[in-house]
Amino acid sequence: MYLLFIKLIIWSWKMMSKNAVNTKEYWDDRFDTDWEENKGREQTGYFVNLAIKEFPEWLSKDIKDNKLSFCDAGCAEGDGVHVLSQFFAENELVGMDFSESAIHKAKLAYPNLNFICGNIQELSKKYDVLFSSNTFEHFLNPMESIRKLTEVTAKYIILLLPFQEYDRISEHFYTFDYNTFPVAMNNFNLVHFNEIDCRRDPKTPWYGKQVFVVYANSNTVDIENIKFDYNVLYLKGIEQQRTELLDLNGSLRQELHSSQIHVMQKESELVACRNEVNQLDSQIKTLSQKSVQVHEELEKCRGEILEIQADLLKEKKLVEQQKQEVDKQKYEVAKLIDERYAVTLELNKIHDSNLWKVARKYYKLRDGSNIGKFFKSIKNNGVKVTTKKVYSKLKKKYINIRYKSENEYNLQKILSHHKDKPIIIYPPLLDWDIPLFQRPQHIALNLSDCGYLYFYCTINHYDDVRGFKEYEGYPNLYITDQYELLMKNIKSRIVHVYAQDGQITSEFIHEQLQLGNKVLYEYLDALHEDLCTSKNNVIGRHLDVLKDERCIVVATADKLYQEVSQYRSNNFKLVTNGVEMNHFQSVDKSVVPDDIKKIVNKKKPIIGYFGALAKWFDYRLVEKLASERPDYEILLIGWNYDGSLEQHDLGKYENISIVGPINYKELPKYAVHFDVSTIPFLINEITEATSPIKLFEYMALGHPIVTSDLPECRKYKSVLVAKDHDSFIDSIDKALSMRNDVEYNQIINSEALDNTWKSKAKHIAQLIDNNDSL
Repeated sequence: MYLLFIKLIIWSWKMMSKNAVNTKEYWDDRFDTDWEENKGREQTGYFVNLAIKEFPEWLSKDIKDNKLSFCDAGCAEGDGVHVLSQFFAENELVGMDFSESAIHKAKLAYPNLNFICGNIQELSKKYDVLFSSNTFEHFLNPMESIRKLTEVTAKYIILLLPFQEYDRISEHFYTFDYNTFPVAMNNFNLVHFNEIDCRRDPKTPWYGKQVFVVYANSNTVDIENIKFDYNVLYLKGIEQQRTELLDLNGSLRQELHSSQIHVMQKESELVACRNEVNQLDSQIKTLSQKSVQVHEELEKCRGEILEIQADLLKEKKLVEQQKQEVDKQKYEVAKLIDERYAVTLELNKIHDSNLWKVARKYYKLRDGSNIGKFFKSIKNNGVKVTTKKVYSKLKKKYINIRYKSENEYNLQKILSHHKDKPIIIYPPLLDWDIPLFQRPQHIALNLSDCGYLYFYCTINHYDDVRGFKEYEGYPNLYITDQYELLMKNIKSRIVHVYAQDGQITSEFIHEQLQLGNKVLYEYLDALHEDLCTSKNNVIGRHLDVLKDERCIVVATADKLYQEVSQYRSNNFKLVTNGVEMNHFQSVDKSVVPDDIKKIVNKKKPIIGYFGALAKWFDYRLVEKLASERPDYEILLIGWNYDGSLEQHDLGKYENISIVGPINYKELPKYAVHFDVSTIPFLINEITEATSPIKLFEYMALGHPIVTSDLPECRKYKSVLVAKDHDSFIDSIDKALSMRNDVEYNQIINSEALDNTWKSKAKHIAQLIDNNDSL
């Protein structure tokens, strides 16, 4: 699957420290990401409904009859304001939250209601009623903030809060109890106080207590007839605590009596044990003496082994250094021969010119002393050293005369060697040797095989390339860090751009087209913030490219293709991901990597996955599989991409093993031991538009495949697609029975052959060629 390749570029950005809990940035992120996923909206509505049930009749009547203005402070995405608007239909009602993201979503969800973005501690308008549900437990000093509210509230402060929450969740900074609430704050008196045990409600999202509190302004409210409510309820709470303590005291007394009997029994056992210990002491002393002797012999052997290992390590390092030195010398020799040949050709041209013949006579007369130096150097240093020095000086003079740098010289040699070949330049976005070998590398390899001279530019995060490096086995492919040099010196080119690259602007695309160059634009995966280097920059540029039919557009999934077709009628094509067949089929299964030998030796079915362990991975499905199928070994090979793995305790399952990431070259040695290959993904905006690379690599391996209900996986007969968790597990059971099915093996091999990277590159090359006729 190609979900990863762009994310690897922004890996360092994703590794930035998380926002501090309960800051504005923290809550903006919560509302943008997992608020709805974690049932935040439902909880908001539940708590406000709970509060409405607790409103005393006199309070509701006063608010409604006098049409008091009402502010819900800390309203989140507005679901509580919606509930309040139905109960107080005639009142002026406003929802307020300090998160811009929350208020934006509230306005979209409830356009007929009034919402503002503001800080609860910095209210600019005075309201008759200030209501807040489950907000102040997020404050370090909530009572100080509540006291400030008395200055900006005309009549009532109404609070619903977690009560006696001593085992707090990480977002809660404060625990409210009876002694938290003063009877009076400034001119406000506590007139209503009720404790609610939510655990009695089977549908509750809060397994604990809540407290409903009302403070009234003594200057604007007649509190003489209502302030007694607090005392009665408080005494009831004290009485309940007294009863609980008496019950606890009785229980503890019974436990104490039982413990005393237990202690007497243990004391008699202890006497017996001491006698047995005394008998064993003499035996231990004898064994200890023997143990000391054995330990001394072992230490002596270990010392000898360490000496031998150190000697072997030194020898190994020496051999490796010598091998590297030989390889380096061979490379330098080959490079010098090549350079000498080029210089010789140039010198021969100079020697054959009439100007050289005239100049030679002149310089012979003028610089006769240099000839003497040349022969003196031969006498002192030998012919070989002297020739090398002269050649080095001539080469530098030659390069300095014709080229600004050695890289420019080498580029001209490459271009001269590959005359008349169309040239593709891939701007620096993704290193070649990243942990996962993805679509850009495969397409580059195979387009170079189609007759294109391909320059793959790297930013050297993982690579270490200086200048130009010809890729082994692919003479038309060069890895380079010389992007600017290429763009300056190659006038006719194809610029290969991937949609998620936030560095590529609309202006850059337009400039390339105006210069007569081609733009090959590959649209991979949904343009989601988890996959783009800069989503804000990408969207506008993306639409400009789709609308400009001079650009060559490739979409990798049906959903993306349909989107492209809305903006253009030609010069685009659907080209899904693919597989390098030989890489995954030429594997010796008898060789088992050391880090999975223990798993393979169990002789149990291995349910495998390789790829990213990220937000779109369905961890709960894997946990359910491990729990319900304890006889299956689950092997996950991949990179803990975004830290989501740490949020799930997969380590508690004995039949789940996590390995990786594994280098692409070594990956088949691991995956060949799968019995069933899986893609357990969540269904969301990203995965619905994804053509998983691993799907085709699984096909090449020949193991039965089980996936979540991904649109791109439904296309193939060899894939068992599951609609939900239960059917996914059932499909794995079925897949195990298909391992030796001849008909199924023919289908999966045929579908793998239909999706090779070579065939994908040919489709793209054909699209480029067709562009010449437009």
